[in-house]
Amino acid sequence: QRIAIALKGEQDVIAMVQNEGQAYVEVFFIRNNKLIGRDHFIMEGIHDEKSGQIVASFVKQYYASASYIPSVILLQYPLDEMSVLAEWLKERRGGKVKLQVPQRGAKKRLVSMVAENADKGLLLAKAKQINLETITSGLQELKDRLCLPRIPLRIEGYDISDIRGTLAVGSMVVLERGLPKPSLYRRFRVKMVAGADDYAMIQEILRRRFKRGIAGEGSWAVIPDLILIDGGKGHLNAALEVRQELGVDSIPMASLAKENEDVFIPGESDPVNIPKGSPALHILQRARDEA
Repeated sequence: QRIAIALKGEQDVIAMVQNEGQAYVEVFFIRNNKLIGRDHFIMEGIHDEKSGQIVASFVKQYYASASYIPSVILLQYPLDEMSVLAEWLKERRGGKVKLQVPQRGAKKRLVSMVAENADKGLLLAKAKQINLETITSGLQELKDRLCLPRIPLRIEGYDISDIRGTLAVGSMVVLERGLPKPSLYRRFRVKMVAGADDYAMIQEILRRRFKRGIAGEGSWAVIPDLILIDGGKGHLNAALEVRQELGVDSIPMASLAKENEDVFIPGESDPVNIPKGSPALHILQRARDEA
């Protein structure tokens, strides 16, 4: 964000926004007439406290261990026991500290800008929190609905694309804790299958993946908590044959068919009941679509 406000001297600027038991505090650091940095802090368990109380509590906590205290601290709200805090800051700094709540002019605009940043920061923090909570619940739901031995923190998704005989390519994608990990994605040129035989191609790339894992080759040695095949029941059965052939039966598998978004698991003839729009299905769709 470009700052079109004249900055003067050395001062910290503190603003805060609160919502649903949480306070988001933003601090701008001005030194030698320049903004040299900014930071934010999230305070939990905020309920009935007034804004002045919250900021006063933050000031005490922050400056108790701060390596530097400027001579001026601009605030959005008047603090409880402002004169007592100013005296305490003076002792900590070894010199006078002004606590100011500007009402107009450039300082007021500066505080308003920091408050605006705090507001945006809280919204972003909430969005991330909701997203992570949704993913966590989705992973737990996958464990329950797919009868997995543990929460699938690492999911590998496999797909065949460009089915034109020798030009077929197998894709492997990795989700860790429900999020894509592109650095671990791999491509397999299908070498051993002639013609458009989807099942045989899936078997070839899984055979190559598992053999590398068994040999302990680098990241291949990491055992997935779930392997997801793009396809229906036939694709899953083809994958299960390779799993049995190489003795890696402990690795859970499932498949996701595009047509009706049906999910199949070993030993069940009917699709697993996963509601459309559920976090669990969204995670599987993401793994499938990434591949």
